[in-house]
Amino acid sequence: MASTGLLAPAALRFRVRRRGAFGNLVPPMFIYPRVHFKNHMLTGAPTVSIAGAPPTGWSNQRLFGDYLQHFFACERPCKEDLVLLILDNFESHLLIPAINMAKENGILLLTLPPHTSRKLEPLDCTVFGPYKTYYNACLNDWILSNPGKPVAMYSVAGIIGKIFSKEFTKHSIEKSFHVTGIYPLNASIFGEDEFLSSYVTDRPYSRVTEPAIAPSSSKDDNEEGASAGFVKVSPEIRPFPKAGPKK
Repeated sequence: MASTGLLAPAALRFRVRRRGAFGNLVPPMFIYPRVHFKNHMLTGAPTVSIAGAPPTGWSNQRLFGDYLQHFFACERPCKEDLVLLILDNFESHLLIPAINMAKENGILLLTLPPHTSRKLEPLDCTVFGPYKTYYNACLNDWILSNPGKPVAMYSVAGIIGKIFSKEFTKHSIEKSFHVTGIYPLNASIFGEDEFLSSYVTDRPYSRVTEPAIAPSSSKDDNEEGASAGFVKVSPEIRPFPKAGPKK
């Protein structure tokens, strides 16, 4: 989805920020686990949707190139009016041909750090949850209207076409940029407590590690406890061990 630019050069950042988050909608791309794509797979899909059919069912370099062309055709960015495309770190998004294609067409690619999409990916925060609710309700209606028939992949596009516009609205898309702090830019939108889960794998810059301190025990206390039939043990509360430096 299109958004404003955070990592654009200073000369371009003003242009992109002035453009703002429009809440525009790019029709989706469907990916089917098939060897060949057939046009009837998109029956009932949202207007101007596209599709691909890799045998593995996963996106690849060719499909991502097709989506970039689709994105360009819908948004019409240029080097004087840049558009930011937010992605995860899937390997097909990080290949040189795709990056060059984006640069030539005024598309800024921003990949999110791993395991942060629930906080930083705009659609994950506000759109996908209600969208899944609408989809499940529509799926139940389809099952009731077609008793005894399994839901085939050829029916999915039509089901999505009925509910796609209900949640992918201008208001919900604009709100997704707001709650993630992208637009308006809010660098302080997340509190310190939201970074606690990263403590274990947050490796230090230095390779120097502090030696572990063995718990101290009192000889007199242990002897006194042993004579009474038990041994005193001082509990030691420690956080999870930190991950070691990368090799």
